[in-house]
Amino acid sequence: MSKVTLVPFHSTNSNDVKYAPPIAYQPKTVGAHDQLFGTFNYNRTPLAPLGTKVIIHEKPTQRSSWDPHGKEGWLTGPALHHYRHFEVAVAETGGLRVSDTIEFLATKYNMPNTSSEDQITAAIDELSSTIKHPQQRTPFLNGDTTNNILQEFVESCKLLRA
Repeated sequence: MSKVTLVPFHSTNSNDVKYAPPIAYQPKTVGAHDQLFGTFNYNRTPLAPLGTKVIIHEKPTQRSSWDPHGKEGWLTGPALHHYRHFEVAVAETGGLRVSDTIEFLATKYNMPNTSSEDQITAAIDELSSTIKHPQQRTPFLNGDTTNNILQEFVESCKLLRA
């Protein structure tokens, strides 16, 4: 590996001359972005599809006590100079805001939901497996009224099945 020193380049201000630091040349192993800025850390800068509709959470210090707790906006990208923050265009003001707490409102994909029937079925399955495979009370729960009620329920279910 040989060191490559870059030629000085001028900024938009003609009085400033900036020098780029020397870069170790690695022809095919590392990309140009990694050479200049380092390896991109996805944990530090989470990515999401640009233009996604989001709700920005407004902290209590940013709003009155009875104001809405969020504002609509569209994701414009990650906030690269902030740890785990997003840059969002606020719909109400048209300005850009950096926020760490947002909720994505996906429009092209349906989020899976659990129906009431699915919740009831899961509860019945859990109760039936508990009745079929009862466990002994632990010493910690002795004397607990909730445990006594459950024990009476299990016993009554056993009587119904007999």
